[in-house]
This record gives sequence, structure tokens and C-alpha cells, in this order.
Amino acid sequence: MQFFSQDMDQNKRMLYHALVVPVIIVILLCLVFALEYLGGYDFHSLGVYPREFKGMIGILTMPFIHGDAKHLYANIIPIFVLTLFLYMAYRPNAHKVLIFVWIFTGVILWIIGRSSWHIGVSGIIYGLVCYLFFGGLAGNNRTSIAVALIVAFLYGGIIWYMIPIGIDNHISWEGHLSGAISGIIAAIIFRTKPNDDENSEKQEDEQDDVQYDWRDSDRTESELPS
Repeated sequence: MQFFSQDMDQNKRMLYHALVVPVIIVILLCLVFALEYLGGYDFHSLGVYPREFKGMIGILTMPFIHGDAKHLYANIIPIFVLTLFLYMAYRPNAHKVLIFVWIFTGVILWIIGRSSWHIGVSGIIYGLVCYLFFGGLAGNNRTSIAVALIVAFLYGGIIWYMIPIGIDNHISWEGHLSGAISGIIAAIIFRTKPNDDENSEKQEDEQDDVQYDWRDSDRTESELPS
């Protein structure tokens, strides 16, 4: 029972740590939208406007701006789920990946986008989907592959919103495509080494075997290593 208790405690700590960033992002998205809606402001100028100096600020601020409640609601659940997966499966590189995808999605969009204001966090969503999928397959370990398959099942259909065919003109397919490109690049740069999970689990198991070796209880004080 002690083993199960320790595993449960460790899993809870990992989950709590992984929840911090997703929760913060969702809260910030909601607060910005509430401020804009209740205060009567218009934050569209904080989006990305391609190839215009005035639109460069959106590289950082675009993900916080949404056109209406429906737009915000459509993005909240995916960004929460995907960032949670990111911080649970790729904790050592999670901050780097999120920052990279965040910035490079905006940069690519600023270069290739139509001359219009582009807003919303969907570009980062596409970036995380591509990172978790391609990075998971390249990682070649159980955790990353499992995450890749789950992401493909949940969000595989979004690929059709990266091309300008059969979609609403008001949808920024360029933002989606920019996010996907940045996610694939991130999967190459921040590639997880194969079998990292298995090696770490093996080391933990070996440490547990040493710690709970029944023979330790039969040793005298003089026999214990210094």
C-alpha cells in the first residue's frame, strides 16, 4: 500500500504543477475579454496586422484578443487541454516550447497573413497540436506516443482549417497554418530523446528497490555504508 500511496502522491503533485500554466492562461484570456466587453474597449488593434509596423505588437498580444464570446469559448477548452498535456508530458521543455510557439506563430503570420487584423489564441492551439503529435511520434516513448494519439483523436480534424478552401473568410487560416509550422519546428528543435521516460522509470524503480530492500533491516549499524 505504501508504494501505491507514494505513486498517487507523486502523480497528484505532477498534475498540480501541470495545471498552473493552463489555468493562468485561461484566466488571462477571460479577464482580457471581460475587460474589453464590460469596459466598452476595442482591442482588435492589439492583434497581428501583417507586414505593418503597427501590427507587430500582436506577435505578443494577439492570443489574448477574441472577437466575441463564441470565439473565446471555442478556444478555451483546447488551449487548456493542450497546455496541460504539454506540461504533463514535456515538463522540462514545456516553457521553451510554449514561448517558441507563441512568438513564432505571430512572426510567421506577420509575414504571410492577409492585410487584416488577426486575433485569437487558435494559432497557438495549432502549434501545440503539431508539437504534441509530431514530437510525440519522434520521441519514441510510451508517454509521448500516447499523448500524440490522444491529440490526433481529439484534434485531427483541424487540419482542414489550415487551407483557404471551403472556410469562412473571417477565419484566419494563415494564423492556423503559422501555428502548425511553428509547432513542427518546435518538435524538431525541442525533440525528446528516445526512451527518456523508460530510463527515468527504471532508475526510480532501482532506487525504490534499494530503499525498500528487506535485507537492510537485518544489517547492523557497522555494516551500513558510510
